[in-house]
Amino acid sequence: MSRANVGKAILTFAIAAFPIGGVLADWNKTHLFNPAWHPHAKYHGLSMLLIVICVSTIAIWLLWRRSLESEVGIRVGALISLTLWTPFLYAVHLVPGASLWVGDPATPVPYPEVAGITLYPQVVLAVVFLMLTAGGYGLTRLGNAGS
Repeated sequence: MSRANVGKAILTFAIAAFPIGGVLADWNKTHLFNPAWHPHAKYHGLSMLLIVICVSTIAIWLLWRRSLESEVGIRVGALISLTLWTPFLYAVHLVPGASLWVGDPATPVPYPEVAGITLYPQVVLAVVFLMLTAGGYGLTRLGNAGS
């Protein structure tokens, strides 16, 4: 397998992991089927999940389609992956009272802390997938430069 195709495979994994993870994390009683959630919040949750599934599918198609401008599909795929994963780094700070904790708000957060920073799994995953996105994009660029 060429370096460019390895890079595309890594980008595909980073892109596809988001909607798959979204379905696994949100299609349950803590999110979309949570009776405490307002019906309009459930609507927005499902709408966003469906948008992510569709946009991710388009990104993967652009990444792998045959084209005279394959670099455009690679860039768009990488940008979409960045767009999906980056908000985990800052979104919780934009709305007062927002939290990454999905448990009972009255219970203490059981996540480890390093230097006073709570290590939420969502943020750690986002950092990993942002690094995979950068690595995959870099490999496609190196692979395309060699051909």
